[in-house]
Amino acid sequence: MEKLKEELLNTLEKLSKKQFKRFKWYLKQDGVLVGFKGIPVAQLEKAGREDTVDLMVQKHQDHGALQLTMKVLEKMGRKDLVQRLQKKAKAETGLQDVSEYKKSLRMRIQHVTEGTDESGRPLLNTIYTELYITDGTNKETRHDTPIKCHDIFKVLPNQPKHIIKVVMTNGVAGVGKTFSVQKFTLDWAEGSENQDVSLSSAGSLVQF
Repeated sequence: MEKLKEELLNTLEKLSKKQFKRFKWYLKQDGVLVGFKGIPVAQLEKAGREDTVDLMVQKHQDHGALQLTMKVLEKMGRKDLVQRLQKKAKAETGLQDVSEYKKSLRMRIQHVTEGTDESGRPLLNTIYTELYITDGTNKETRHDTPIKCHDIFKVLPNQPKHIIKVVMTNGVAGVGKTFSVQKFTLDWAEGSENQDVSLSSAGSLVQF
């Protein structure tokens, strides 16, 4: 989104030379936002403001670059720029603050029902176990590969880098298909994983 890139650039131009240097230092670090890898030092070393915006968008897409910029500015104590960028981004994208939606979603899906037992509804995070993907269909060659729930949409090494990945879960009743989808969405709502995703929701096929 070209307009958003312009707003990011306008924001960085309001930083002094010293502040911009500090801003780039944060971009090199892993985990400034959960799940975000830092931009390589070699790429940032001589990058000006325009190049820095391009690097953020290339690595984290438009929404990720926006969230990363606001997080770094917040760490730097520039809440004035954070608020300005939020207003500009809302006006450009038409998106409203999702914090209240995340809170509502979290309250709705953090508890689960096990089987047909409606008497007790434990927290999903307390009972969720590691997800396994079955590789292959032949019983002799098939093996189970563990995978983190937040990795299911990540592109595999043998796949094109910018494909739109669609994941379909398949299995007998009770194997964990619904819990896996719910866990992915809950992690997003809690802010612990999947923060490169703009919006996530969970619902049954009947609801859809």
